[in-house]
Amino acid sequence: MRSLIAPVLLFAMCLSLLPVDVSAQNQPDNTSPPALWLVDDNSGSRLQRLYDGARITLSTYRGASLNVAAQASSAFDAVHFRSSDGYSRSTTRRPFLLFSRHRPLDRGALRQGGTLKVSVKTCIGTCRRGSASSLQDSVTVTFIPEANINPPINVPPSPTSLNSPTKALASPTPLNSPTNALPRPTPYIPVAIPGMSNWEQKMVTDGRNHCAALVNGSKQGQSLLANTYYDAQRVFQQIRDYTGDSSWQGCVDAAERQYRDLYVVPNSGMIPAYWNFSSGMTHDFIETRDSISYDTVGLLANNAAFAPDPTPIENLQDWEYSRETALTMLTYLEAEKAGYPRRARLLLLANTALDHLQQWFVTREAKYVKSFMVGITMNALIEYYNSTGDVRVIPAITTALDGLWALNWVESSRAFKYSDVQNRGDEPTTPAPDLNQIIAPAFAWMYFQTGKIRFRDRGDKIFQGGVDLGYSAGAKQFNQLYRWSFDYVRWRSLKPLR
Repeated sequence: MRSLIAPVLLFAMCLSLLPVDVSAQNQPDNTSPPALWLVDDNSGSRLQRLYDGARITLSTYRGASLNVAAQASSAFDAVHFRSSDGYSRSTTRRPFLLFSRHRPLDRGALRQGGTLKVSVKTCIGTCRRGSASSLQDSVTVTFIPEANINPPINVPPSPTSLNSPTKALASPTPLNSPTNALPRPTPYIPVAIPGMSNWEQKMVTDGRNHCAALVNGSKQGQSLLANTYYDAQRVFQQIRDYTGDSSWQGCVDAAERQYRDLYVVPNSGMIPAYWNFSSGMTHDFIETRDSISYDTVGLLANNAAFAPDPTPIENLQDWEYSRETALTMLTYLEAEKAGYPRRARLLLLANTALDHLQQWFVTREAKYVKSFMVGITMNALIEYYNSTGDVRVIPAITTALDGLWALNWVESSRAFKYSDVQNRGDEPTTPAPDLNQIIAPAFAWMYFQTGKIRFRDRGDKIFQGGVDLGYSAGAKQFNQLYRWSFDYVRWRSLKPLR
């Protein structure tokens, strides 16, 4: 029998050839270094996986209380951090955070920008010399400071006479006086998001059903490709991170196989623009450094319909090509996150997307306004704004949100009409709640940017209507409901900037 036992390495290699078993994905082990994440202390949510050499623009997460967390195996009881600015911390409390939530001033690079190297090791028992630990790991991340959007106004002090009685009688404040103490920030407590429990329940119950179809389905893949529409890989990644349940990784891998390995790669990225979804592969590369995902993102950014640089921008200028414009923009931006250089054509696409909003809501030259097209366009422009800070975006999206609400929202149905006018003999004016979450996050983002209550309240109606009435038993509709709605929850939970 002993002669039949293969070396451990050979056994591990063979495991990669076995069918995916969702229940066995990412089981804790004692040899893997912990993953490091950028997190928000306010909401407790993970924002981005940190990898060595990453560059993070702080303006992307304005309003968040940034921290670094270690995702360690349950086999370990403690984590020890050390950062390049001389800060170190050992903690036995989960989540394992680099900085104590009660000491926000410790976070120099996370507040003001700069380069931060974080080393981490996991321990059994407590972190002390000689304690058992996993492989130590470290990452170096550069945080790019955000621009000062609202610089303070320097008001000169009122002149005070040198012999003023007020000045003469003033006494110094003792160092231990409460007046001299640093003010404690008032914690921001957001208004509860209606429909959250139902959103979470559907996420798990319906998500498991769609995952099972991908994991246990046909190896040929063609019949299951439709289940990945609207980026099922990214949807399952977000469910995995939100729930903290690593078994969802099997769903991520199954969706990646159907879309990336059986569709995009065999076609060298030359696919229709409405099938161009690269966010899941970008995050896979950031998390795992998978070169196939990196290369495939490049294929989509260069070869998908309307993506090649020689494509005349005039081909996209009509509002009917808004979806193609927006999805191409999103793929360019995802390629940037993966490390590809910025495309000069990105600005031309952004100009075109802004013009589509004009055609719908300002000049009114569009023959119809399909609500989901407006939502996808706003998604692309918000991502573009988070990357560039283009000052044209906020007023343009404000106009679009107010215009779409007035034109297509049906209060009694708690949903937007598919289109404002009947087109091509079908019934597009019927409300479509399964499209609500393609639109709702833009309302939460605008509330976060401006603090205007109408965006929060309207967004909540849209979100809850989509959760309660949206058809999530279909894979495509499920992905529509969850692809962007995690950002709704995040932006809606943050303290508005203004």
